[in-house]
Amino acid sequence: MDLIIGGMYQGKTEYAIQKYHLAPHEIYSCAEVTDNLQAAEEQMAKARCVDHLELYLLECIRAERKPLDPSAYRKDAVLICEDIFCGIVPVAPVERRWREETGRYLQEVSRQAARVVRVICGIWTEIIPEQTAEDVSVSAQAATEKAEEIISTENKEAEKTAPEKKTEDKAGFKKGTSASVENSACVSKKILLIRHGSTKMSEAHMYCGSSDSSLSAGGKAAIEALRGRYAQFAGDSLWADFPAGRGRGLTTASCKGGSVLADPFSEHAQKASTAFYTSGMKRANETMTILFGEETSERSDQSICQVEQGEESHQKMYKVEPGLKEIDLGAFEGRTYEELKHDPAYQAWSSGDNENNICPGGESAAQMKRRAWAAFERIVRSEEAEQIVMVIHGGPITAVLMQLMPNLSDNRFRWQPDYGGSWLLEVLVDREGIICR
Repeated sequence: MDLIIGGMYQGKTEYAIQKYHLAPHEIYSCAEVTDNLQAAEEQMAKARCVDHLELYLLECIRAERKPLDPSAYRKDAVLICEDIFCGIVPVAPVERRWREETGRYLQEVSRQAARVVRVICGIWTEIIPEQTAEDVSVSAQAATEKAEEIISTENKEAEKTAPEKKTEDKAGFKKGTSASVENSACVSKKILLIRHGSTKMSEAHMYCGSSDSSLSAGGKAAIEALRGRYAQFAGDSLWADFPAGRGRGLTTASCKGGSVLADPFSEHAQKASTAFYTSGMKRANETMTILFGEETSERSDQSICQVEQGEESHQKMYKVEPGLKEIDLGAFEGRTYEELKHDPAYQAWSSGDNENNICPGGESAAQMKRRAWAAFERIVRSEEAEQIVMVIHGGPITAVLMQLMPNLSDNRFRWQPDYGGSWLLEVLVDREGIICR
């Protein structure tokens, strides 16, 4: 399946006809979609090419109908969608929802697509180059082998310069563990970034950044339903071998440019030390407590919670890093779009440079990203555990991903997991920096 996206009248359909040698009868236009969505979906599933996908998604929203699962299209299907994401945020609620749900649908399509192309002024650019499943597996394996080669070379060099410390360094950590960057030439760490559950404010579509809102009843129930999925992370047992290739669900997909995301639910696991962090905000702490243990005491000055699991009671280090808090939306906190849409300050903030515009009394997205990355880097460099679980927020999670993988789309919302969702990363850390393996 291939996806073609671009603005209106930019030559998307013409490109598809030439590239894929399409005949007119092979193209199904969603402009023909009527009230009978089921009949339209039957045609879409059989069509070689589906044009104006955005119009079909609009009809699904109007009918309150779940759109066709991307796996239902032909394997050789070509999907064409107009880019409806630029410009001022629409005033009409249905149009705002259309923009949002079309974006989410295209994310799912792109995860399954063999090729994604953007067309502007009749000129095409590949976002995801054409590749076979074998190509993906080979490139992922090559990236993993290269990273392992770096680790092996660096460790051998370190052993030559300090032969008396082959098994232990000054701090007493065994060589090859993730004790500290200063005591090892190159360290590999696994990091799980989990987004907290939903709150009453988010469910009411209020801006909720620095507001310290608790999980809603629905948010708590949804997180509790994920306990089993994250159960293996509760103790000191985590994943070991990383299968190459592309994943879906909680891990999303393989990174472009050779960086590979792993499958957190691999059958292969080994014992390893794990550290836990939150931003310190209620919704993050509550999500951490539901997923990984019951809180039995208030946070101490050292930001440590005692956790009871099963019949044994012990301390589990839920450390707090305030730098990983959500963006501060200042005067817009706790207010909805409907309340703000005629506010000149809001209009000025939501138009133009959305990354650098500063909320009145708050901060810009760029400021949040710098703050979140500094906190993330501080944790990864100083933390002695080999694996780190962070229960934080959508903004900081995307900030970390975009810093580690700058070849990702500039639209950070594309990489933001749903409530309770997560990204799993393996990173290499040395004195020069942190890279996504």
